[in-house]
Amino acid sequence: MTISITTVNSCREIVEELLAKMDIASEITLRANEEFLYVDIATEHSGLLIGHHGDTLMSLQTVVGLMLSRRVGERIHVVVDVEHYRERREEALTNMAKRAAEEVMLSQKPITLEPMQPFERRIVHLVLQGYPGIMTESEGVEPDRRVMIKPAV
Repeated sequence: MTISITTVNSCREIVEELLAKMDIASEITLRANEEFLYVDIATEHSGLLIGHHGDTLMSLQTVVGLMLSRRVGERIHVVVDVEHYRERREEALTNMAKRAAEEVMLSQKPITLEPMQPFERRIVHLVLQGYPGIMTESEGVEPDRRVMIKPAV
């Protein structure tokens, strides 16, 4: 599926309207590929839009995606980012996962990480997928779902 210019423009309007209602000055950049419409927001108020571990950002992404899908009449996968938060968070999660894996390998005892968003848990699972002697599994129920890193049996 190719995302049309009309859809991109509709998305821009939705994001601009939401941010205006929140009284947040920003610069919005949109780009699309075959599957996703990416919305990058630059603002001095990034903390307000990101929230604790990206909770507000995920909510904003959900709202934008729902509003856009309703407006254009088809499901559009929207990814919203603020000040490259997702990139920074991925790097932090990668480092945390590797440190935890090393600790599990040394102690041979499982470690359970903090609750995470689904996209964050996926990053941890992918980073540790090739680690010898390590297994990962998600446990718990949203919003307290966590990744457990444990020695492979």
